[in-house]
Amino acid sequence: MMTADADHADLEPGLAAAARRKRHQRLLLFASLASVPFFINCQPSEAFLTKYLEEDKQLSDDDLDNHVWPADTYGSFAFMLPAGLLADMVGYRAVIAVGLICRELTRLILLYANGVNWMTIMQVTYAMATAANSVLFAYVYRVVDAQDFKAATAVMLCAYHLGNAVGSGIGQLMVSCWGQRHHLRSLFYASWAFTTVGVVCFVLLYPRPPSPGGAKGRRGRGAAPPSLVGLLRTRGVRATLGELRAMYAGGRNTLLWTWWWLVGYGASYIILNYYQTQFLDIDPHARGLGVVEIVIELLACVGAVLPAALGPTFVPRHTHLLAFATSFAAGACFLLSTYLTSSVYWSYVLNAVAAGVFAFQRSAASFVIASEMAAVGTKHNQLPPSMRVQADGSGGGACGAGGTGDGGGRGVSGNNAHSAQSTASTDLTEPLLPGGSASVDADEEPRYAVLFTANTFVALFISSMVQVAGQTRGLDTTGYFDVATVMEGVVCIGLLLAPLVLAPR
Repeated sequence: MMTADADHADLEPGLAAAARRKRHQRLLLFASLASVPFFINCQPSEAFLTKYLEEDKQLSDDDLDNHVWPADTYGSFAFMLPAGLLADMVGYRAVIAVGLICRELTRLILLYANGVNWMTIMQVTYAMATAANSVLFAYVYRVVDAQDFKAATAVMLCAYHLGNAVGSGIGQLMVSCWGQRHHLRSLFYASWAFTTVGVVCFVLLYPRPPSPGGAKGRRGRGAAPPSLVGLLRTRGVRATLGELRAMYAGGRNTLLWTWWWLVGYGASYIILNYYQTQFLDIDPHARGLGVVEIVIELLACVGAVLPAALGPTFVPRHTHLLAFATSFAAGACFLLSTYLTSSVYWSYVLNAVAAGVFAFQRSAASFVIASEMAAVGTKHNQLPPSMRVQADGSGGGACGAGGTGDGGGRGVSGNNAHSAQSTASTDLTEPLLPGGSASVDADEEPRYAVLFTANTFVALFISSMVQVAGQTRGLDTTGYFDVATVMEGVVCIGLLLAPLVLAPR
């Protein structure tokens, strides 16, 4: 007995040291993941962009509303889906790297080019960088365990917004100490420097996903599946559509948050381009814009971490209520900001609250959808190999070979591209798709980037159509706020109808 107790006592220090090592590695992983979103969004110039374009580049409100800002929406829409498909084909890291290069180009154009055309091109390069953001945020689910999805999502989004808060603080300090007339341009040099630091962090510090062979025991982690483009080329349209449907088979919460993403995300994206213009429309001499931006971003930080702070099951259990309440709150903020114009401070407060709400929605939607995608893979992985639906018909591992350094490259085996029929009962495997077709092997890595970019693509398509209609009708800033309010109302109506649409049949 004494010997057993002694052996147990000897083991305790080793276990404690291993636990400390694991916590240390987890913190280092989170810190390295947070470094890129923090630095690329640490932009001292951000709060002063509209003022800079109007005063330094001599652009008018009409130029901004009808040429420059719409280019961001159109560009993000045009590049979003290709970004996800490229991540699926050549790897997440390659697409993220292209996005970072586009950020560098954006900074150069802002500093050294002039005129409406160049500023429109600047928004296009920024749109390319924004499209890569969806891949950047999806990348986190490839390098952390599924039980850390919620915390990692909070860390990434909080770092992104905290970077903007810190950048705005630096910008406001520079303006307050040295005056904006002579140093407004210096803010954009500072932003360029921080962007470059983010690029360096990506090159030197960013983690790579573990190889499939070394990822044993991780939920939703597996070999790289065939790319959708390769799937379309070798197996045809029906199989590709079946794979797209399977991405949304995670559960009811995936469908609810996807509905918000398609419409509500687009509403907030429109406001993102116009809230600074609303400030200046209400008070052309508004001061302290850097402080306002700090408050907005700090509230966004709170919104981003709140889903993780609410407990392990609160958000998934109350998704329907949370999606409805937050969408209603965002729409109310947009609407009230167009009526309470006696003081610009009303606009400050309402837009800050709306930003916090949007960050909460984005954080909750991202980790819930990613967790349900991983859970589908977990259920499937627990089945005997003979009962799994295989993409290559071999009863073995996933087809597809080759790849990039991040494990994101995809290929399709020409000899094994046909699909096997499933003989397992539908209550044990992931659901069969309409028409009896099944998805490719769920033992493979979920297509996080494709789903995120596909949702954002539809959201930006809706935003783009709104921009086209707005330009045709000559909408001003208030008009765009009204449209965003209506879009949030559509989200709420859809959520009210969801129990009828998603009811079991």
